[in-house]
Amino acid sequence: MPGPRPPSILGGVEALEPIVTPEQACPYLAGRRAKLEWSYAPALGAADYEALMDLGHRKFGAFVFRPACEGCRACRPIRVPAATFSPDRSQRRAWRANQDLAVSFAPPSVDEERLALLSRYHEKQAREKGWPRDQHESERDYAASFVENPLPAVEIAIRENGALRAILLADLTPRVLSAVYHYHEPALGRRGLGTFAILHAIDLAGRLGKEHVYLGFLVAGCASMTYKARFRPCEVLGEDGVWRGPSIHER
Repeated sequence: MPGPRPPSILGGVEALEPIVTPEQACPYLAGRRAKLEWSYAPALGAADYEALMDLGHRKFGAFVFRPACEGCRACRPIRVPAATFSPDRSQRRAWRANQDLAVSFAPPSVDEERLALLSRYHEKQAREKGWPRDQHESERDYAASFVENPLPAVEIAIRENGALRAILLADLTPRVLSAVYHYHEPALGRRGLGTFAILHAIDLAGRLGKEHVYLGFLVAGCASMTYKARFRPCEVLGEDGVWRGPSIHER
């Protein structure tokens, strides 16, 4: 039997030797092939992860990843400066339309209510956008991805008359609030719950004195990702390591 994988250094942090996934169909761009490089870094510190994000890494729980696709660099990190963000008309409308909802901030947790909402959300995304099912939907997987975290983290929970309507999960580093994942009630699509949750994340970042809100990857050519570039001003990390405004084809 093979022995345990040896440790490696990930941005100065000890981690298990990275694993690159087998090539598969890209979930964002039709006709493309995709691979991810994963590392397990249970001792990852907040400042270390902040530096890794600026090198194109993201994470779920203690698992750090980045795209490793051959010949494609469409996935680019995107961030919003918290102090200068200005909501557009659609975002202001979503904010006003959801003022009847209760918003709470707490450490991430998992229970049947959250798993059921996530399952309904994924079912709609799989039906309408071809997303794979069962992502984070078991209690064990959800906990490993969002609850068991080496970094400080926050869950933004949105409720209507006590019923859970949306969740946004975020990591906290010295200068950054990094949105990890969000999901919401698919039957209430017209309420703009996803937008409402991100607006609360940006507001929370400002109140915590964070400089930026990271929104994961902006994928050029993927229509379902363009919403991220509507939180302006925003900046996209170029292949040269410089943050700048998104190009026309990324908006």
